[in-house]
Amino acid sequence: MQPNCSPMLEERRHAIVRNRTHGRNRENSTGDQRTMLPVFDFDGKASPCREACPAGHDIAHALHLVQRGDFAAAWELLREESPFPSITGRVCYHSCEESCNRKDHDAPLAIAALERAIAEYGDSAVTTCPVAHPDQPVAVVGSGPAGVTAAYHLVRLGYPVTMFERDDLPGGALRYGIPRYRLPARVLDEEFGRLAAMGVVLRTGVAIGRDVSWEELESGWRAIFLGVGLGGARALAAPGVDEVGATSGLAFLRAASTGEINSLAGDVAVIGGGDVAIDVVRSAMRLGAGAVHLFCLESRETMPAHPEEIRQAEREGLLLNPAWAIERIGRASDGRIRIAFRGVARLEEGLRPILDARRMEATVDHLVVAIGQEAQIDWLPPALRSSGRVAVDLAARVVSTRVVPNVFAGGDIAGTYNVVQAIGAGKRAAIGIDSHHQGRDPLVWIERAHVGVKGTVSMRRYREALAGLCGGGIGAVVRIERVNLDYFAEEERCERPELPIARRQGFVEVNGGLAREDAVAEANRCFVCAACTICGNCFVYCPDSAVVQREDGYFAIDVDHCKGCGQCVHECPRAAMTMVLEKEALG
Repeated sequence: MQPNCSPMLEERRHAIVRNRTHGRNRENSTGDQRTMLPVFDFDGKASPCREACPAGHDIAHALHLVQRGDFAAAWELLREESPFPSITGRVCYHSCEESCNRKDHDAPLAIAALERAIAEYGDSAVTTCPVAHPDQPVAVVGSGPAGVTAAYHLVRLGYPVTMFERDDLPGGALRYGIPRYRLPARVLDEEFGRLAAMGVVLRTGVAIGRDVSWEELESGWRAIFLGVGLGGARALAAPGVDEVGATSGLAFLRAASTGEINSLAGDVAVIGGGDVAIDVVRSAMRLGAGAVHLFCLESRETMPAHPEEIRQAEREGLLLNPAWAIERIGRASDGRIRIAFRGVARLEEGLRPILDARRMEATVDHLVVAIGQEAQIDWLPPALRSSGRVAVDLAARVVSTRVVPNVFAGGDIAGTYNVVQAIGAGKRAAIGIDSHHQGRDPLVWIERAHVGVKGTVSMRRYREALAGLCGGGIGAVVRIERVNLDYFAEEERCERPELPIARRQGFVEVNGGLAREDAVAEANRCFVCAACTICGNCFVYCPDSAVVQREDGYFAIDVDHCKGCGQCVHECPRAAMTMVLEKEALG
């Protein structure tokens, strides 16, 4: 049986003559001199991008499917780990790319753009999940990324799930916090349509503590997941702020999202250095504002906002003023807002500014304050609250609350921030709730689902462990030192297109998607670390014909004839094999 080789390797195959003895190789069995044996151990390894992805996406395998043009299979693979690749492909800040082995060869893979392409070209219909545990219903409070992820995986595990959302439309921060130029409403609507089709019951316009009491929630559902986010804005402590009527960043973004604000005249000052502040800046521009200034305590290098968002905002016209603190706020003679600033020399612990002698004033028509968010959880029992958050056992990585065993929490309310971190928290909670219901130790099963050492968990690994198909989590991560770079030429990265800077003309999406052929070309740059792609190198290079191909296309070692030379391991491009002591390999 011939292995499935790439054209390059097929060409090399014809140029290679195997080393041969005078007799038939099958007649020369291995003696007792062998101490090492090659093993195919890729099932216990992970790529560094997967370890670095809080959502746990099996990126390397998904991109290998894209290399073959099978976007639908890649989409299904990503959805084993998270509910909405179409969303994370747009709003995730792709920490996976920072860990990509390819970055040390030429440039990292454009993983976020490829994830969006997988969702666009591989999207398919979903079916209702069968209910396996009808007497163990789960309530999910909040429809942000943590709540959606917990609901998604729990309904896939066979639980009846009801999701409560206080707003009339689901999405939480995804809908009311992320502007439409980054995440179009149609994408959200499609994803929640899929969630409902799977069997999750969505109850919108229902607030816990107002429409449904906490006691009703506890008595009606066997487990509760809290994913309510941080809905309150932190107040600015500055003289005069109450007199001028500042708007919070959260309120501004919500008003822009709902259409309550559809135009904005005059100049704007935005206070804050995080992603919310940058979103306010770019939204104000799209609403027609004049000059938009941003003032923050931090230096440009230490601003918490993502650098790419800052760069795009500056391209659109942001007037950035880092390292300034407000001294006082008041009204100018013409009724506009006048703000006096002092320069910040440095920040001490707790963002306490140490001022310098610089002074500056700015006069604007609107003031928006985006300096942080707070929880609104007065409806929760006091025992579940701690320092303005829900008290969870983060050390155990299960995000269950410390005092009520059947109440779990994740996302901003539990101290895990951004969309993909929230997805990871929702996954851990789903494992915890399933383990709690079925009488299993959640810590044991979280460990069996882990990938690497950064806290990532895999739902596919969890399901395989439950079925007895694997022994535990994935501990080994393949670094670039294990990749055979002789098989990978340097290639230019394919970037997703950006729209021209005519962005003040509305909330049209600013980042374009990859064309199908460009997505395949970019995926072909992937090393597919820690995976066997059936390239056939081990078969071709074995001098003793000790590598045999199985019926499923993969390979195995004929231990009776393998001499333990390690040639197959050396020529494996992706570290899908390892040399181990023979006594370990054979037990």
